Amino acid sequence: MYDPLVKRARVPKRLMRLYWALAPMLIVLGLSLPGYNQGDLRTDSHIYTAVTLRMLQSGDFIEPMLGNNPYHNKPPLAFWLQAPALKLANPQLFPPPMWATRVHVLVVVMLTCLFTFFVMKELVSRRMALGAALVVALTHEVFRYTRAVSLDMVVLLMLTAALWPLVRAAGVRRGEPRNPWIAVWSGVPIGLALLTKPILGLLFFPIAIAWALVIRQRRLVLPLLAGVLVAIAVAAPWHIAMHLRYPDTFIRGIFGTQSLDRAMGETGEGGAAWQPLWMLCRSYVPWIVPLVLALGVLIIRRRSVTGDKRADWLALLNAGTWLIALSVFSDKRMRYLAPVYPSLALLVSAWIVRWTPRLSIADVGAQVAGWKLARAARLTPYVVPIGVLVVGLGLAIAGVRVHAPPPAGREELLQYLDSYRRDVLGEPGALVGTATWPTLWHAPDARRTCAHIYIQRGVYPSAALSPETPWGGQPKAGDLMFFYNLAKPSERYRPRAGDVLLGHFDTLSLVRLGSDWTGQFEFGSAPKQ
Repeated sequence: MYDPLVKRARVPKRLMRLYWALAPMLIVLGLSLPGYNQGDLRTDSHIYTAVTLRMLQSGDFIEPMLGNNPYHNKPPLAFWLQAPALKLANPQLFPPPMWATRVHVLVVVMLTCLFTFFVMKELVSRRMALGAALVVALTHEVFRYTRAVSLDMVVLLMLTAALWPLVRAAGVRRGEPRNPWIAVWSGVPIGLALLTKPILGLLFFPIAIAWALVIRQRRLVLPLLAGVLVAIAVAAPWHIAMHLRYPDTFIRGIFGTQSLDRAMGETGEGGAAWQPLWMLCRSYVPWIVPLVLALGVLIIRRRSVTGDKRADWLALLNAGTWLIALSVFSDKRMRYLAPVYPSLALLVSAWIVRWTPRLSIADVGAQVAGWKLARAARLTPYVVPIGVLVVGLGLAIAGVRVHAPPPAGREELLQYLDSYRRDVLGEPGALVGTATWPTLWHAPDARRTCAHIYIQRGVYPSAALSPETPWGGQPKAGDLMFFYNLAKPSERYRPRAGDVLLGHFDTLSLVRLGSDWTGQFEFGSAPKQ
């Protein structure tokens, strides 16, 4: 393979190969640096951060807790990954800097690009593998989640890492199969995926077995079945421990509410069966064009786009199965497309490397810095990653505003609580901080939103007793209770007659109880302020 830098500058090949593996990671870093300490914790990022902070505060890293209640929605691996940066950045924990809440996802995405390169290098040429990793790094729906606490990116890393033992055992590019039992190691990352999100990672094994049968390597089937047992062995201890602690609620919470209910459409956003394809068309700009052309090579011209049908089949089976699964799954969200991106990146890179029309000097009648266009194009993997990193670092140092600040209503709420006793009740409250705060409670639908208060002040409002929260307490008259944004019309929980609305603050509304709690919420219009 011709490499101008190696040939002219006599750069050691090993050093350049190391750079090829690291180049996509440099792009992700460069795209993420500007404004990395800006913005807000959106979607579920504030909930996951609150769970991690609670682990650090209590010292219990086995049982995820949201406030004083068990959090049975997700396994703990993502919280374990987030914890070191939060502790290192602020030993007092509250409030953590924004970069510390999300830096572990940046590392996860960078490692995903690295494993994409390693996996594709076992299937196709090194240049095509580098192109696939660069495409993943430059996919908007991948690098934008480096600014969120994304469990889907952790799952993507594990699914990509699980492909490496599989393709090494198959020995596609090597020309002869390796030891088939290498594929057993795929069970380790899949087990870690099961410790991030329930059930999802197990879809890897039907895809891998189908690929092994298509490429006529049946010898891989038994090791892959053994890999299922390895994955279960990795994930089972934590699940068993939680089931023993909560035999009545844990299984229903983590496998029912978070998996089966979403699959059946009882919770989640829903959507038509064709919606995943539409989401892919919207999110995969500009790669959707070479992807369609690559599919045209496969379907219309009936030729291998990568040069090896075994690599084509792995990309098609992996991406196609995940798209079909998401079309059947009732809850459809853009971030659920993450598992398809490495496979689609292989097809995109293959078309660009093998099928893009080549232009010569005679075609354009000019030279680019003394190089022919074909040779200049070969410098792209060296120029683009370093250029992106330099520009990103410059924007970060300059402090360019990339993200909007957190909503003003949240800071207003914290200031209101700091001054509540002095300004509202007329009691001493000269000290600013949680020492002057009244007793705080929350309605069931405000539980998740209260995570923002915990992250900023280290105080999580307690749950009020209700049919949905039988473990809740019984507030007294004069205590404060949070509801989820009473300013918006909805069928959510409402205060009782006699309770006083104190104000709307971003997504929360604050109410002072007019009488002792009876354990029953009411519905209807919000009381007048």
